[in-house]
Amino acid sequence: MLRKDSDPRFGKRGWILFLALLVLSHQIDAQPLSSATREIHVPADFETIQAAIDSATAGDEIVVAPGFYDESVFF
Repeated sequence: MLRKDSDPRFGKRGWILFLALLVLSHQIDAQPLSSATREIHVPADFETIQAAIDSATAGDEIVVAPGFYDESVFF
């Protein structure tokens, strides 16, 4: 006997699959999109701060050594 609020097409397996996909989607969402972040050093990796900024992607960190850099920097 079926209850009025149940869908016979979904069934117990459907609910288990739905819950498994829901849990999996939350696990995937919790992972960072890219774990390939870099630490870029100026002047070791790039001679100028601007060159380091131009090559950086989201999540990268630019480390600038102490010193005087005669340049204009645009973000």
